[in-house]
Amino acid sequence: AVLPEDAARTSDEFSNAFQQKKVYASDFRIRRRSGDVRWCSVYGSPYYNRDGSFGGFAGSISDITERKIAEEKLESQNILINTITNNTLQALFLMNDKQYCTYMNPAAEKMTGYKLEEVQDKPLHYYIHHTHPDGRHFPIEECVIDSALPKQAQTMGEEVFIHKDGHFYPVSFIASPIVENGIPKGTVIEARDTTEEKQIQQALRNKEQQAMAMLEEKVKERTGELEKTNYELLQFTSVASHDLKEPVRKIAVFGGMLQDKLDDTLDDASKRYLNNIVESSRRMASLIDDLLSYSRLSHSAIHFDDVDLNKVVQSAVEVLEIPIKEKEAQIIVEELPVVKGVPLQLGQVFQNLLSNSLKFSHPQRRPTIKIRAVELTYDGQLFDKIIYEDNGIGFKSDQAQRIFEVFYRLHSKDSYEGTGVGLAIVKKIISLHHGEIIALGKENVGASFEIRLPRSDNFNQ
Repeated sequence: AVLPEDAARTSDEFSNAFQQKKVYASDFRIRRRSGDVRWCSVYGSPYYNRDGSFGGFAGSISDITERKIAEEKLESQNILINTITNNTLQALFLMNDKQYCTYMNPAAEKMTGYKLEEVQDKPLHYYIHHTHPDGRHFPIEECVIDSALPKQAQTMGEEVFIHKDGHFYPVSFIASPIVENGIPKGTVIEARDTTEEKQIQQALRNKEQQAMAMLEEKVKERTGELEKTNYELLQFTSVASHDLKEPVRKIAVFGGMLQDKLDDTLDDASKRYLNNIVESSRRMASLIDDLLSYSRLSHSAIHFDDVDLNKVVQSAVEVLEIPIKEKEAQIIVEELPVVKGVPLQLGQVFQNLLSNSLKFSHPQRRPTIKIRAVELTYDGQLFDKIIYEDNGIGFKSDQAQRIFEVFYRLHSKDSYEGTGVGLAIVKKIISLHHGEIIALGKENVGASFEIRLPRSDNFNQ
């Protein structure tokens, strides 16, 4: 039987067709004896008797349940798709195989200023993308968006569209071709107005530039203050060192004169006291000289030249010729490279290292000092690594960092002479040469130093 929901409609449609004697067609639901509900489609054509009177309808009835189910699913899907496309903030366009617009969602209408009926079945390019911002014509053949379908490949990027009112605005887009069985059918275009994003990015860039400008100004101001302070400090250091050295020098000189004059008249204790005065004053003078040298390293203008380390080491050896002979030290120097640097400063590096090796030589073996160089690649750049080794008394591995500190001493001043500034000067000079130095040592075996200096050909990179 016909379901009650469809019965009245079906009866009215049949009555109208019967009265008007026209074709009758209707879809309705029936319920079987089993309780199943099925969709039926009836079609009837009017026929007439021989005498010309209306005889009724001749037609057929068929089960269309499967078709109705498919239609309901399709309608449900269409509702879902329409809900999504109508509510998304992303502008969506659908183009056919002729690059004509067949659909645009509300977001696309809002973004372009056009209604669908204004551009439907027309080339969208000539409405929203026909001109460059500088006024030049933009041929559709050059359009990346419209090239997606001919190339059958997705394209994406950034472009500039033209609003209906004539203003330009930036967009981010993705154009995806629709291809069925190798045949191009159309293009789906997703686009997003990025005007606000661009404005935010530009505002951030402006803020960053302002912050950088303020920072640079502050740095410049602080640098000026520091340079002034450093200059004043250097002047003070020079004056102070001169004022300190003069009385210390007099103490040493007059102390020495007293030693010479009273040597035969003093008892042993007095001789020891006077000797301590002279030696202490000499150490103080040496310390003042070292401190002055250390302070000047940070303030002197540096000009780098090509420096042959073979000649630098040879000069340092000649300066220390007497203590080398006294210790009967053996100096072994392999071929060394040419580096960028200040000859006098690099000479001081090797002179200080050699002095330390001689000073801290092992009492039970002849001092042997080896100096060699190897190439080193670091972060894609070439460096020269200078390896300096001796066989002296060495030091503990946990002291490797501290030995470069100013005034740090491994041994008491009574055991070994020195001010504790020599290696600090070495490290400072190497740093000024854009290099690094590390110390390696083993107690009662020896000490070694590795110096890394940039090669001449990549020094300024």
